[in-house]
Amino acid sequence: MKNYYTETYEDSLKQFLTLPNRLREKWGNVKLIELDKNNEKVGMKIILCEAAESEKVIILSSGLHGIEGFVGSAMIQLFTDKFIQSINSKTTSLILIHGINAWGMKNFRKVNEDNIDLNRNFVIDWKNKDQLKNPEYSEAVNLLEMPNYTNFRFYQNFIQTVVKLKPKGLTKAVTLGQFDNRNGIYYGGTEHTNVVSYLMDYYQSLLSKYKDIIFLDLHTGYGPSNQMHLVNSKHEKRNKEFWKTKFNYPYIQCNDGDSFYHINGDMVDCIYNIHKNGGYHSNLFATTFEFGTIGETLLAQTESLKITIEDNYLAVKENQINNEKRINRMKKLYYPSSKKWREKAISDAEVAFKNILLSLD
Repeated sequence: MKNYYTETYEDSLKQFLTLPNRLREKWGNVKLIELDKNNEKVGMKIILCEAAESEKVIILSSGLHGIEGFVGSAMIQLFTDKFIQSINSKTTSLILIHGINAWGMKNFRKVNEDNIDLNRNFVIDWKNKDQLKNPEYSEAVNLLEMPNYTNFRFYQNFIQTVVKLKPKGLTKAVTLGQFDNRNGIYYGGTEHTNVVSYLMDYYQSLLSKYKDIIFLDLHTGYGPSNQMHLVNSKHEKRNKEFWKTKFNYPYIQCNDGDSFYHINGDMVDCIYNIHKNGGYHSNLFATTFEFGTIGETLLAQTESLKITIEDNYLAVKENQINNEKRINRMKKLYYPSSKKWREKAISDAEVAFKNILLSLD
């Protein structure tokens, strides 16, 4: 099996920047977009392969959660290597987005340099303070922002918090996002970051331009170990059974708070909101590829939370960005080194890419 994976941000970007010349063999009009928002450079790169008729567009995005961009970048390489020949380049454009959170990818963190989780930063209305409240986070703060992370102290606080909030309450505290403490986990910020502001404008332009839009956002970490799921937005009106049949792919969930979890400031939800609020008549389907890593058992979820808290403590409170132990834990959670895991991720993506493209015919 061909190796599409890289181990550093620099090598991943170098690999990505080889694509425009290769893609020009199929699309004559290929542009590399390097972003400059408010005169401030950001690391994200976009390749636009423009079809002459511009009826449809397929978008692959990676690195919204920094470190997860390594797998996302590998899947972009896989897609361009094996699947672009089946795309009608006269009617279908292709957009590839690398390293939305380039700093996080370079430093093996999910968040950006300001400790902002970009997938909590796509907020539609910052004035709606009630919607952005997360009271459960405040009730769990002794666990989520604990001053040290010894095993005994962690598990003691963990048990106390689960008793107080119940498992669903703790899940909400962690994953919903919080907008009050910039030094805490899953912090969404107080305004749009430059890269998010740019992307919201960019997505709006795409929704007004194309008739059919397929948006695939590439993530790792959550879900069953060794299995990639498509996780659809709560705003996607067609249910998961419809998409299972259409894509002939059984591993599809809906981010409705029951089978997955609610998120404030989610990028895919934001795209649906822009589509609805703008009154666009384009046919939109946006989803997330979630490559599960350590699994969904209680033990795995507890370990995931512990790694997240430790990562935040070392990187933010101790400023130990280059701490090797911290980096290795984050790789375990979001970029496993196992050859078996990486090959299975490629196999899952191949099946999903193939069936999604077949459904477009």
